[in-house]
Amino acid sequence: MTDNISDVTGFHDRVVLITGGTSGMGLATARLLLEAGAHIVITGRDDARLDRAAEQLDEVSDHGARLFTVRADSAGLFDAANPDPASHDAIRSQVPLGRLGRARDIAVDGGLVTAVPAS
Repeated sequence: MTDNISDVTGFHDRVVLITGGTSGMGLATARLLLEAGAHIVITGRDDARLDRAAEQLDEVSDHGARLFTVRADSAGLFDAANPDPASHDAIRSQVPLGRLGRARDIAVDGGLVTAVPAS
């Protein structure tokens, strides 16, 4: 567990979508929020990097029970002018949203945290 866990509250059982969660700040954010009890969805374009990220987060994600990896180009997820339906469909088809209950909570894109609107 990180020393900063006391600074992260209110994420237990929340669902967080982290684009670019396979490395760097995205991966670190995924780890921190998993430690706080969140369910995490990370997106990436490369299966090998997604697999490596899942391996690195295995223990802190209850051996994958709270981590979902989705191969998708997230460029269009937050672009209101040019949305990418294929990326949205990839997430919907690969993440068991019904099992998670509150399926749309928070999204992290390049360090920007926003609420995800219900559809």
